[in-house]
Amino acid sequence: MRDMQERRATDDRLTSLLSDAAEFFESYLWESEYCRAARKTLADRGLSAEVLREFGVGYAPIGHAELLDHLGGLGHSIEEVEAAGLADRSGRGRIHSHFRSRIMFPVRDGEGRVLGFAGLGTHLGPSWPLWLTSPRTELYDRSVAVFGLDRAALEVAATGTAVVRRDCIDVLLAHQDGVTNAVTVHSGSVTQEQRHTLAAAVGRGIDDVQLDLSSGMRIEDPGDADATVSDSSLRPTAASPADPPRYRGLKLTALVTATALLAVNAWTGAPLFAVWVGSHAQDGKVLSTRGVLTVLVVLSALAFLIGWGLTWLSAKYDQLSGRPRLAGLTSPWHRAKRGDRVQDIRSRYGISAPEKAVAASVIVGVLAFEVWFFFIAGSPFGN
Repeated sequence: MRDMQERRATDDRLTSLLSDAAEFFESYLWESEYCRAARKTLADRGLSAEVLREFGVGYAPIGHAELLDHLGGLGHSIEEVEAAGLADRSGRGRIHSHFRSRIMFPVRDGEGRVLGFAGLGTHLGPSWPLWLTSPRTELYDRSVAVFGLDRAALEVAATGTAVVRRDCIDVLLAHQDGVTNAVTVHSGSVTQEQRHTLAAAVGRGIDDVQLDLSSGMRIEDPGDADATVSDSSLRPTAASPADPPRYRGLKLTALVTATALLAVNAWTGAPLFAVWVGSHAQDGKVLSTRGVLTVLVVLSALAFLIGWGLTWLSAKYDQLSGRPRLAGLTSPWHRAKRGDRVQDIRSRYGISAPEKAVAASVIVGVLAFEVWFFFIAGSPFGN
C-alpha cells in the first residue's frame, strides 16, 4: 500500500511537471519573437490560432536553459525533469533538453492529463528527425499513447469509429474541418495497446472501435479485419484548400505525367537538342572543339534544368498528396537515432508515383540502349 501511494505521488508530480512544461511551450510559441517563423509555418499549413490553442500547441526553444530554468523556478528538480522525459543526460553527466527548436504537441490521456510530447522539427539537420517523441517514462509509452484522444473521445464513443490520421498536423486539420474523432499515433503502425487505449477511453471493447486509417497506415496485426483503410488522407493543402477530390486527382495525374515526360527527355530530347545546337555552332562538317564544348555546355544546362524540374514536381506532388517532406530521404546520415525515424516515415508512405515514374524511365532508357547497342548498332565485342 505504501509503495502504491509513493508511486501515485510520483506520478502526480510528473503530471504536474508536464502540465507546467506544456504551458511554457504554449506561451513561448505565442509570445516569443523567435517563434514568428514557427507561427507562419503553422498558418501556411492552414491551421487557425483557435485549433492550435485548443490542442495546446507550443514551441520548444533552441537553447537548453530556458525550459530547465523555468521548471526549476517552479520547484521541479532536475531528476524530475529527466524522469518526465524532458531532459537527457550526456555521457559526461550534463543535462540537455530533449526537445529543441520544435513545434510541440502535448500527448494527453482521455482525461486530458499530459503524458508526453511529440515535437515537429523546424531546424532539420543530419541527425535531427522530422518528428521526435518523448522517451519512454512512467507515464508515456509511444506504443500505447494516442495523440488527440482527449479531444476525440466523445465523438469516438458516439460513432464507434476513430479516424487515424498520419500525424499531429493532419489531426488538427481534421478537427478544424469538423472531423472531431481524428487521432494519430507515433509508432510505425497502430499497435494493439493503442487500440486498447482508445477503447478504454471511450468505455468500449477493443472490437467495438473501428479504425478508419489514412492511406499507407496499418494496424499491428495484418490479419485483423477491424481496420478500414481509406484514401481520405489526400486532403487539400494550404495551397489548394478548395480542391475537391476529383480535381486533386487530376492534378496528381498531371504531376506524374509531367515527371515521366521530363525523365524520358533526360536521355532522349536533351542529348538530341544538345547535339543539334552543337552541330550549328561548329564551322564546317569536321568535328571542332567549339562544337564539342557547345554540346557539353548545353547538355549540362539541360540536365540541371531537368533535375530542378523533377525536384519541384516531386515536392508539389508530396504537398498535394500529404506526404512528409522527409519521406523520401533514405541516406544513412538522415536516419534519426530516436523518436519517429525517417525510415519509419518512409515505410509508412512508401515510394511516391513520381519516384516510380523516374525509376521506370531509367529502366526503359537502359534497356533501350542495350537493345540499340547489341542488336541495332552492332556490338564490337565479337569483332
